[in-house]
Amino acid sequence: MMRTTFLRLLATAVVFLAATGVHAAKVNPPSVVLGAPTTTLVVAIYREEGPGGRIVFETERKLAGAFDVPAMIDLARPDLDTPLRAGQRYVLAYTLFKNDRTRRNATNVRGAMFVGSPGAEPGLWPYSKAAEDMVMWRIGNDDDAMRTAAPRLMKMLRSRDPAMQRFAAAELAYRGSQLDALTTAQRRQLLAFVRGDGAPGAARAQVLLAATHMPDRDGGQSSWSAVAARLIARSAVDVLAIPERAELLLAAFQHIDDNKVTLPDRSLERWLASDDANLSEWALLRLRRQSPQSERDALDKALAANNIPAATRTFLVDHRRRLEAMRAAN
Repeated sequence: MMRTTFLRLLATAVVFLAATGVHAAKVNPPSVVLGAPTTTLVVAIYREEGPGGRIVFETERKLAGAFDVPAMIDLARPDLDTPLRAGQRYVLAYTLFKNDRTRRNATNVRGAMFVGSPGAEPGLWPYSKAAEDMVMWRIGNDDDAMRTAAPRLMKMLRSRDPAMQRFAAAELAYRGSQLDALTTAQRRQLLAFVRGDGAPGAARAQVLLAATHMPDRDGGQSSWSAVAARLIARSAVDVLAIPERAELLLAAFQHIDDNKVTLPDRSLERWLASDDANLSEWALLRLRRQSPQSERDALDKALAANNIPAATRTFLVDHRRRLEAMRAAN
């Protein structure tokens, strides 16, 4: 449940930042986060679960960081896809600091915690030489550095390791204007990455959102819009069991909205039967921008159906009430 809630919040935050035009400014790529002076990187062996939701590692060697590393590292337990194995080696990226209310670094009174940033979330990987090389990679912050790094990032996107794919996708997505340094062939590789079904939904969502900021060459934006439209038209509307799928669909709706793409009403109407009311709302708002009458008709049709999940039906009833209030006010 905690992981589901976290991913839903992350999806909302990513979409909001993209919508307000500060997507690249607010989130650093993972190589920058992992190279920050407040980040410590170590290879360590998982030993045991501690009290109060803590987990304990034994330090094998320090990779990078400005602070001394204790023999035993006690960290707040993150949400994990797979359980930790006692005696197994891991690469850890942790920090002793958090942002205070003024966004300055302040010592975290609860102790060390894993880095939590897109592409490095949480900062915990089963050890491999590839994982070590990934966390130690410092790409640089100019277009030439991006051109040099892009082939390796594209190779990571094709990896079968979801962690590698997430890192590479976030590294590309959060570099803003540097996306202009990508070649036409590399942008096509990104398009294929989002279009395919094998990669993590969160990684595909990040690339899809970043595509809005890519230069429109050779009809590139229309190709991205076609991918987003296909996701909306064909994806299953029940998404809550797979949070990353919901995140990908939120990105698709955001992309369609940013690029003012008109979709057939039927592609949007189907989302009013989704188990995720956030997606139902996106569909209704897109319908409204295309035709206020289409929004009202779709809403009435959905409320007359008997296949609407209870939570979504509650949202639709409230939405209908708000529409009536708006019409009465005008």
